[in-house]
Amino acid sequence: MIEQSDLRGVMKLAHIPKHKSSPCFRTYSCMVMWNGAVRACNCRFSFKDKTDGLLIGDLTDGSLEEIWYGTSLTQLRESFLDGSIPEVCKSCAWYVPGDHGRDHQYLFA
Repeated sequence: MIEQSDLRGVMKLAHIPKHKSSPCFRTYSCMVMWNGAVRACNCRFSFKDKTDGLLIGDLTDGSLEEIWYGTSLTQLRESFLDGSIPEVCKSCAWYVPGDHGRDHQYLFA
């Protein structure tokens, strides 16, 4: 784990937002991996943890459209509303509120 003391000069650790009550803007993008796996968000990835909550489908099992409008991505976005977001999202400093003040009903397919 990187500590503030590890950084030089004016570099500072990013602040991790405490309140993540709307779906992250980054869940409105996806990353297609070399093996067909599709992940929501591309800010965090580890080959060590394939069950981090951001894997939303596989192109060998369905189309990108089916994955995009499927239950896995919808449940991920809804997890921000009920406070059950994956651990990888809880510790992410790249969170950007996806609603930008809009009604949540427009955020879901």
